[in-house]
Amino acid sequence: MAYQKLKEANDKFAFEEFKKDADRGHRICQFQIAMMYENGIGTEKNLEKAFEYYEKAANQGCAISQNALGFMYDYGTGTAKNPEKAFEYYQKAADQGYARGQFNLGCMYRDGIGTAKNSEKAFEYFQKSADQGCAGAQFKLGWMYRNGNRTEKNPEKAFEYFQKAADQGHVTAQFNLGCMYKDGIGTAKNSEKAFEYFQKSADQGYARGQFNLGYMYEEGTGTAKNSEKAFEYFQKSADQGYARPQFCLGCMYRDGIGTAQNKEKAFEYFQKSADQGNDNAQCNLGCMYRDGTGTAKNPEKALKYFQIGADQGYDIAQFYLGCMYRDGNGTEKNPEKALEYFQKAADQKNGCATLKKLAKTEIEKYSVSKSTIPSVIQISEKSVAVQIIQPIQPIDTNHQQQPQLKKKKQQ
Repeated sequence: MAYQKLKEANDKFAFEEFKKDADRGHRICQFQIAMMYENGIGTEKNLEKAFEYYEKAANQGCAISQNALGFMYDYGTGTAKNPEKAFEYYQKAADQGYARGQFNLGCMYRDGIGTAKNSEKAFEYFQKSADQGCAGAQFKLGWMYRNGNRTEKNPEKAFEYFQKAADQGHVTAQFNLGCMYKDGIGTAKNSEKAFEYFQKSADQGYARGQFNLGYMYEEGTGTAKNSEKAFEYFQKSADQGYARPQFCLGCMYRDGIGTAQNKEKAFEYFQKSADQGNDNAQCNLGCMYRDGTGTAKNPEKALKYFQIGADQGYDIAQFYLGCMYRDGNGTEKNPEKALEYFQKAADQKNGCATLKKLAKTEIEKYSVSKSTIPSVIQISEKSVAVQIIQPIQPIDTNHQQQPQLKKKKQQ
């Protein structure tokens, strides 16, 4: 308590002293006062005042203030949002060699915000910033080399820049580096190294890193197989609202893998994942409603979720939907509709081979007798989870679905 009071007194004194020199026109003190207003240090937080002092310092050529002013225009903080003004001040900072200004300018050129989209210019400014050690820019260069944006694809260069950024703790670079080690892209395949970098990103709370770490524990890839650890990391990722680990948790609760079997919990996590459009979860939810597992039996709801999955092209959902129409379960019997969905399941290029076979058998039976469609052996509920886990591939921070908000620019 005493320390806190002393700190507050010191912050207030510092604010008063900096403000005197700031009001005399000292640009570094103007920047300092702007920072203190922005963060509520030594004074009440006041974003409009922060903007005012950043502007004073920026107009005197202070590069760090020019970048900060660009940031405020970019996000509408303390002033009206103005992408063109943001671009203007990022440019001023970049022209003075300020690495974060160069990075932010690269983002504006890449996305066509405040200026015309220009991949070459984006690459140029990311390169300038990366050469000064900016982790964000190093990551962006890695992404551009990986995907051939502005330059030819160069996995080795991509790996190099992801490594530079990852070494500075850039969480998405750590995750992408793990993916490259896992698949042997730009470097020799190394499951242990993949595990190491997924662990680094997971330790920073990155949902995709946590998911892939859970996958590696579940499969015993790069580490000893450990279903309890897999469950733990799927849980961490699922708690951030991420659909794929929610689906995996549903499977683990349903089958009692890595945790005690709990059908109600399985239903809960399938529901969460299904609500985000995961077709595996939608199909499993349909099975639980159909069979009354973890919830009350409800054929109509089962039909609904099979339909949703089928509409997304999921072959197992299409097959089950065919069975529902064939048997009049949750709907009236409709042999034509049954045939339609059996055909869709059979036509899936990358679908389950066993399921294709069963669907084709149903189609053949229908051709013999168009009046009825005989019963067929049901695929077990558990087999719906054949596609339970696939590791996530590299991702650019600006296109990820990571639940928590990440700002692309750097202040």
